[in-house]
Amino acid sequence: METPLEVSGEEKPLPELLEPPTATAVAASVEAPVLTPRSAIQPAPAVGRAAENPSTELPAAERAEASEPSSAVGSTGVRESPAAPKAEERSEEPKPPAQPLPRMPDIAPNAVFNGELLRRVREGRGMTIRDLADRTKISATHLENIEADRYEALPVPVYLRGFLMLVARELKLDPLKVSKSFLELVAKVGSKG
Repeated sequence: METPLEVSGEEKPLPELLEPPTATAVAASVEAPVLTPRSAIQPAPAVGRAAENPSTELPAAERAEASEPSSAVGSTGVRESPAAPKAEERSEEPKPPAQPLPRMPDIAPNAVFNGELLRRVREGRGMTIRDLADRTKISATHLENIEADRYEALPVPVYLRGFLMLVARELKLDPLKVSKSFLELVAKVGSKG
């Protein structure tokens, strides 16, 4: 038995609501868009760069208005910013010469990577300990201990290896070579002490 269902004030049997609509019913329910002929469209007023640099697409009256100098345009025809100080008002203080960067060390293929060599490479790349710490997310204390070869203050080898690999990548060195070389130094010092 069909139960009637009330939809918008009308009672309709349930099977009618579940039937898919026909294509003509869908087409009839959709309104066709209203098309406007190109000749009826008015161009938007010129704004920003279009107002500063009028093109040939603007009507002659608008081109004449855009080319007239306004109060913000100086006698030279160049737009002057009211907030910018004029050349006479600016004080030209000489800048101190930039400190030359330390020279990148030459690294031999069989070089032993200790803290001193890593420090010289970091300085040659123009980075501070703080820069390296920010980029690698390693504490500055750990980085200082690595560069100072304070082996007793370094973390356990598994963490140290990860730190060394991050530092080497940031310094554009071979991470495996750096970590292996440095960890061999740590092992030698640990076996002697």
